[in-house]
Amino acid sequence: MSSVIEERYAYLKSPYFKKHEYSDFKPFYIAIAICTVIGFSLFILNIVLGCCSRYSGYWNDKHTGNRWIVSLWTSTPHKQPALDYTELEEIHVPLRAAPSL
Repeated sequence: MSSVIEERYAYLKSPYFKKHEYSDFKPFYIAIAICTVIGFSLFILNIVLGCCSRYSGYWNDKHTGNRWIVSLWTSTPHKQPALDYTELEEIHVPLRAAPSL
C-alpha cells in the first residue's frame, strides 16, 4: 500500500536532482516595501490635500480634477455641468526676451 509519506522523498532518486536550490527573495521584498511606502505617501497626501489645505474646496469638489475619466465611473451625468473644452484649446504664449546684462 503506497502512501504520501513513502513517496515523499521519491524526487531524491531522480537523476536530474543534484541539490536543493534555495531562492533569495530579498529584492522582491524590497520592491514591495518601496511600493508600500509610495502608496502610503500618496494616501496621506490625499488626506492632507483633501482636509487640511486651503484648497480643500477644490479637492473635495467632484466637478474638478480629471473629469474626463473619473466622472465616468464615480458619478452619473445627471445634473453635472458640461465639460469645459477651453482647457484643450491651443493658446499662444509669447516668449519673453532674456534680460541683458
